[in-house]
Amino acid sequence: MKKNTFSKMFEISEQQTNDVLGAYPEKVHVSAFPERRYLKTTRNLTIFSIISLSVTILFASILYMLIPNIKTEVKLITKDRQMTGLKFIEPYEVRENPISLYLEKLVNDYVIMRHEVKSDVDNLINLWVDENSKLNLLTSPLILKDILDEERVTKQKVISSGFTRKVNILWTKPMSVSSVSGIFVVRFETLDFYYGKPEKDIKTWEVFVRINRQSPIKKVEPSENEKDYKKYVLMLTHNPLNVKVTNYVISYVGSRPVGSKPR
Repeated sequence: MKKNTFSKMFEISEQQTNDVLGAYPEKVHVSAFPERRYLKTTRNLTIFSIISLSVTILFASILYMLIPNIKTEVKLITKDRQMTGLKFIEPYEVRENPISLYLEKLVNDYVIMRHEVKSDVDNLINLWVDENSKLNLLTSPLILKDILDEERVTKQKVISSGFTRKVNILWTKPMSVSSVSGIFVVRFETLDFYYGKPEKDIKTWEVFVRINRQSPIKKVEPSENEKDYKKYVLMLTHNPLNVKVTNYVISYVGSRPVGSKPR
């Protein structure tokens, strides 16, 4: 019957030899000496390797249990503005995707352009009506009608009562940002003026802005079409990523007296 390697290594082969005690060297199986030494050495090395591996696994398990599995990070906290809870103090240096920062800047500029009203009526109308203005280059045709409706109402107020408005962005939070789209929440304040006199209250608003990146801007040579080339240059200047605002939902948050701290 054939024996496997394991049984050959650990069987007591010395007892199965043809040796006769006291008859050395006539009746001793001298030719089996090298094999005996090989089997004995192999057996000892195998036992030592198993013990060494077991000890290594044991120490590795103990070391793994001693190392904490949860990442710990020290952060500073402070009271919020309403003095009703605690919030983390943001670090001075944060790592952020440059594209995300650029999109956030575009969204802030868009909110200011939508709601800030200056005394120069002509520039204000051009901003809303001119198809090559930065506001229109950032606006999807789906919501362009809303801007035109705002323009009619605001234009009448500017002409009749010297109406102007200042906009102050409080914060901008990206809810979901990818390489092709993004959703931002912007909280801002508006202070209205009539004939240079401010109102008593500053109004606070929140707006949800959804943006989508369109297909890359098609290059236009100066010799092809002067109008298209002008628009191409303006797109590279104001909107190089070809981002369009596709949804713009604004809601009223509240008001505060002039001079008080913002919420």
